[in-house]
Amino acid sequence: MRSIHYVSSQQTKPGRKKKGYTFTFHSGKNLDADRYGNLSTHDLLLADVKIDDRVKITEIKGDRHFTKYLKSLGLTIGIEFRIVSRTNSGSVIVSDGNKQIGLSADITHRVAIAPLSNPV
Repeated sequence: MRSIHYVSSQQTKPGRKKKGYTFTFHSGKNLDADRYGNLSTHDLLLADVKIDDRVKITEIKGDRHFTKYLKSLGLTIGIEFRIVSRTNSGSVIVSDGNKQIGLSADITHRVAIAPLSNPV
């Protein structure tokens, strides 16, 4: 797995504390599709979301190393977040309100989600 971590601080208003945010992009480029299997065809995948959708993770398809890796990012079954950005290939940027995480299409095709109607 490859990741790029970016931390930024920016001035909000003169005399105020700087407010920082973090963004990390994660790629599963080295994932072996046969090793990790596929989700059911009726599952809604993280790769299929739209910008500003609010969703929660319902299933993660992968071995214990893959699920442990996602857990280290704070992505576990039941976690809720908002979609900030997405590409046509299925890569997404998600936000839980405190941080943003970029996930490659290799990862998002292994994560099943359920839409939420309430804000995260």
